[in-house]
Amino acid sequence: MGAPKETSLSEPEIGPEIPLRARKKLRTRKAISDAATDLFAERGFDAVTVEDVAEAAEVSKKTVFNYFGCKEDLLFDEADAAKERLVAAVRERDPGESVLAAVRRNALAGTERMCSGEAPWIEKMSRLVAASPSLQTREREIYDDIARALAEVIREETGADEGDCRPYVAARAMVGVQRSVIESARRRVVGGGQTGAELAKALRREVERGFAVLEEGLAH
Repeated sequence: MGAPKETSLSEPEIGPEIPLRARKKLRTRKAISDAATDLFAERGFDAVTVEDVAEAAEVSKKTVFNYFGCKEDLLFDEADAAKERLVAAVRERDPGESVLAAVRRNALAGTERMCSGEAPWIEKMSRLVAASPSLQTREREIYDDIARALAEVIREETGADEGDCRPYVAARAMVGVQRSVIESARRRVVGGGQTGAELAKALRREVERGFAVLEEGLAH
């Protein structure tokens, strides 16, 4: 969801089937993101400027902002991909599968991506966000944006009126489970040193528990 880096959201494969111009853009974006990640981990988020990132990535400051809307998005660079995956999971679900089940499935897939990544980065990410009010604010905005996107899909499918709050309430609840699982991952890595299969098992359990709470009220 937020798609913060610790969710280990897989980066798009830059293969030959992607047009050359698009491949170059993906590589430039990745170079900027990687440079920012290294600097933030080394110095702390607030101590790094966009100019620092541009210099490290060997691009101009303008180029950085061509790819990222704000400095905070350099850290939460996979948020859009997370939102697109969630919306696709719901829109492309099999006939008969509920929205709730599709979101649960997406959350379980997310735990696998998260646990296949580098646990040390989860710890660094956690400390960076905890130390920066601006990152905390941006993270909340990202989760709100994801919830709104999901609510719009629910609204379209149910034919709910614009003034009907139920699609947004349902979306917020489901995205809230995913957010809680990410926060649980941070606590487990930072406080308990969990990694790999142990972490994956614990987070799968958290997903199932969270959606079980919602299932009776949101199943239809």
